[in-house]
Amino acid sequence: GAWTGSGGGAGGSIKVAAGTLAGSGSMSANGGGGTGGVGGGGGRVRIRYGSLSGFALSSASASAGTNTAGSSASAGSGLAIDRVIDDGEGGLTIFSGFDFPTAGDYTRGSIAILSGSRLTCSAATTTSLTISSSAWLSLSSVSWSCATGYTSVSLSSSAGISTTSTSISFSSATSVTISAPVWTNVTTTLSTTQAGARTDVLVDSALVLRGFVYNGPSHAGYSSLSGGFLSIHNAIPLSLVSSTIYSNVSSTVLTSLSIDSLSRIAADGRGCAGGVGNSGSGSGPSWSTDICIIGGRGVATLGSGLGGGAGGTHGGAGGSYSPAIATSTTYGSSTLPSLFGAGGGGGYGATAVGGAGGGIVNITVSGDFLFDGIISANGASGTYGGYWGGAAGGSGGSVNIRAATINGVGYMYARGGGGAPTSGSAGGGGRVAVRYSSLGTFSLSNLDVIGGV
Repeated sequence: GAWTGSGGGAGGSIKVAAGTLAGSGSMSANGGGGTGGVGGGGGRVRIRYGSLSGFALSSASASAGTNTAGSSASAGSGLAIDRVIDDGEGGLTIFSGFDFPTAGDYTRGSIAILSGSRLTCSAATTTSLTISSSAWLSLSSVSWSCATGYTSVSLSSSAGISTTSTSISFSSATSVTISAPVWTNVTTTLSTTQAGARTDVLVDSALVLRGFVYNGPSHAGYSSLSGGFLSIHNAIPLSLVSSTIYSNVSSTVLTSLSIDSLSRIAADGRGCAGGVGNSGSGSGPSWSTDICIIGGRGVATLGSGLGGGAGGTHGGAGGSYSPAIATSTTYGSSTLPSLFGAGGGGGYGATAVGGAGGGIVNITVSGDFLFDGIISANGASGTYGGYWGGAAGGSGGSVNIRAATINGVGYMYARGGGGAPTSGSAGGGGRVAVRYSSLGTFSLSNLDVIGGV
């Protein structure tokens, strides 16, 4: 009609098994293009073969149809296995896309994910996904998103892992492990955003994160002291080049560390959660386990939100709009800071949420630390709920740095978060400790733990 275009149909199914695949032909189960409308989704292609003789797997596709209007369609699935009968040992090649099915273990001699592939996990019924290759595991211009299903994900290779111009998101996982002798990383985004999730990196050789972005959980959760951390476990050199890590970070065995002027480790608001509206108390570290609990250390003693939330306390006391709300006493160690910042109190109104406390950055470097970027564990600011009592800011978290030598012009912060209008109070400052054998060119005046405003 004059106003409404037509959409394309979805691709169909191709299933081929052959002892030898030869020739220069192509296979496609692509979606149809839209005419003034959206394209159809890709279909499914599965190929099993004993050997290839001239046939290129890159000539098979299950691509989405082209759009002329509306949202984009998605690629289908393309899977090739170098076995006529799959014995679970053959090499896998994924092209166009793949939706990981119910089986959670993909341990193979080789796994190739072709450029432009789109990976999902909507069909998953198990809680654990293992991707393991004896050969290099390479992802280039790949989009991989698992929003539901797997809670534990392991990516490993006996040879090495390479990620380039790739986006990976495991938003339902509480544990992600990356393990390989070497990980080459360029313009990669990795997200594990489930509250309390942790990501463990076990790489045996020098790791350079170039154009890397890591998005960790929005707060530390309530179940573990290791919740919300990106942890690098092996004694290796680490370099951040034009990279940002939005997460708590723990690495106590690095041999050297370099953070350039365009890089940042930001554990801002990655500590204990803030209170939610109408006098909701924030969370703070437990007196016995240090795990975040509602109430906890650093939280106002009489609740929050009575005219405005009370700010979280840590190294410095949080503010209080109302004299009826007693602010908490400070907690933690000045010389070995290791605790999350406390969340700010909620304000008046269900959407007046207190800012989460700052997280934890705990790094030990046995050698040189070249530092021109930013390390921060600031408390988050409270939000305004549309009424007179705004939510409060979280307190600053903990930054604990140890290195043989520190050079550079970088900055370290553990500031308190700001209070929301009109009467939300600010969070107190956190704690920063730096220990070194030789200070080099780094200035201790570049440390900042002020309270929020």
